[in-house]
Amino acid sequence: MHLNIEVGTGSNTNDWRAMYSPFWVPALKWAFNELVIFPAIVDETTFKDDLFTGFLTGNINKMVAIAKKYIQKVLYWSAFNKHVQEMDVWNLFRRIDEVRSTPDHHIIDSLSRNSVIEFTRRFAPDFSPKSKAKKAEIVELAIQVIPQHELGVWCEEQKRGLVCAVFQTIDEDDEPLNPLEDQNILIQLLCQRISAKVYSLCRQKSLLECPSRPLWRMVVSGNEGCDQFADVLKESTDPFWNNFFPPHSCLSCGCRVVSEKA
Repeated sequence: MHLNIEVGTGSNTNDWRAMYSPFWVPALKWAFNELVIFPAIVDETTFKDDLFTGFLTGNINKMVAIAKKYIQKVLYWSAFNKHVQEMDVWNLFRRIDEVRSTPDHHIIDSLSRNSVIEFTRRFAPDFSPKSKAKKAEIVELAIQVIPQHELGVWCEEQKRGLVCAVFQTIDEDDEPLNPLEDQNILIQLLCQRISAKVYSLCRQKSLLECPSRPLWRMVVSGNEGCDQFADVLKESTDPFWNNFFPPHSCLSCGCRVVSEKA
């Protein structure tokens, strides 16, 4: 998989080295400070130089291969594990929200055809749909004849049961990601984040060179961890950008900054 950049084939490597070199060490420090604890047993100087050479090829697989030589099975993914745990929480809440926002007729529709009729007859004993009526038609009729209060109470009970089932699934089936078993994935993500930060710092420098557009706006990628930055508009000299110029620490961040006139 090639990165979406122009380094590598058909380019003068020395030119790219000169362009990106000022941003390489800051990007590397950012990635390790945000995502991992860098092990003391790794020769940092050699690692940084060799990985930079891999970066200049424009090929993420070459970066990963170089990184693995140095850090496989000796990297402590504390912040990454925290990120994974946060993602699990987001997924849990998303699944629960989906249940809670499910329309009542969809809850009834989860019953079998005969169960819908039997349930409806609790409130309307004379309820007797046509024998050839499809379940969707029966559900619509049921909603019309069941008192809204009773329907609402029953649906809430069903939703509570579904929410409990979600928690049970999380408890029984979902195991936390094990860093030692997923080193290849983690190292690839780390290389992607380092690369993204290099391009980000380069982009930040180019924006600062356009004084006619002194305002910067954050355009978020839709990742839940970045929602707090939606439509942030600040002057380019604001200290905010020192800490929050994207990418952010969440691994799927695709946020960007655009400049605007005052």
